[in-house]
Amino acid sequence: MSAVAHVGVERFDKATQAAIDLSADARRQITGSQFIKYIIDNYADEAKAKLREEILKERSKSDER
Repeated sequence: MSAVAHVGVERFDKATQAAIDLSADARRQITGSQFIKYIIDNYADEAKAKLREEILKERSKSDER
């Protein structure tokens, strides 16, 4: 199964540039998609926790109004 997620041009450009930089360092080709997959595979739980915290903060601020 293959799925597509639109991350936007600017974000994909950032991922592609990071992959180009890494490719030069590693001396092997790394794609922007591989870089994004790595981030998701290794940092999704931390990102989810941080986003949850931000959402709950926003919610508590709006409840105070």
